[in-house]
Amino acid sequence: NDPAWDAVFGLAAKHEIPLLFHTAVGKVNIRAMRGPGGALFNYTRQMSDAIEATAALVGGGVLDRTGAKIMFLECGAGWLLSLGERMDETYEMHAPSIKPKLTRKPSDIVRAQVMCSFQNDPGFVYTLKAMPDRAFVYATDDPHAEGTFPYSRDIVDAFMASPDATDE
Repeated sequence: NDPAWDAVFGLAAKHEIPLLFHTAVGKVNIRAMRGPGGALFNYTRQMSDAIEATAALVGGGVLDRTGAKIMFLECGAGWLLSLGERMDETYEMHAPSIKPKLTRKPSDIVRAQVMCSFQNDPGFVYTLKAMPDRAFVYATDDPHAEGTFPYSRDIVDAFMASPDATDE
């Protein structure tokens, strides 16, 4: 959220190049918990990387100032709508403490400028009514353990069976 990086984000926006972030971006301790429950905890919290990076880039005004678009890979997508809603609530309820002031609600910035890949994440379908469909990109993540290959088609068909999903 340091304005010194605005030139990089602004250049990406000018050339319509989204900046991509992979899970474990930043100074994340990927083995935060050891022992019983460690693997489940550590792999599950990988979406937290994207949540924290989005909150910092929106809250710090970077996306608002520059117009840059960002995308997260291998972090799921079902969290995107709820993060925008939570940021709006925080922005309003703690307004005296919030700096910088943004030109739009945080959720509007999220809707316009944040994208996520999804793979085995049916929760993203429920966000389709409130998020633009261009906010999501399907990924198979082959050959990782959480990848969907060779069952990718079955998973897409299951997503499409949701009443909230459309061909568009």
